[in-house]
Amino acid sequence: MINDKKLYKTWNEEFDVPEFDEDMLLDELTPMVENGGYVIDFHTSSIFPEDWIQLVVLLRCNNTVLFDRLKERG
Repeated sequence: MINDKKLYKTWNEEFDVPEFDEDMLLDELTPMVENGGYVIDFHTSSIFPEDWIQLVVLLRCNNTVLFDRLKERG
């Protein structure tokens, strides 16, 4: 969504990725989640208003395995 809707103002040249803008992301998501019933897949929950969150599921992985996965993706 961040890439598709260009919800960023700056680009990280070192990692060749957008640095998302919190306000732009929340403005885009707010009308979508007003009535609940959504799963938000994101790397942090701290930017979202507390009343949006009913459950947080944390997926964990061994750092070595994660490093290998990310290295394979480039």
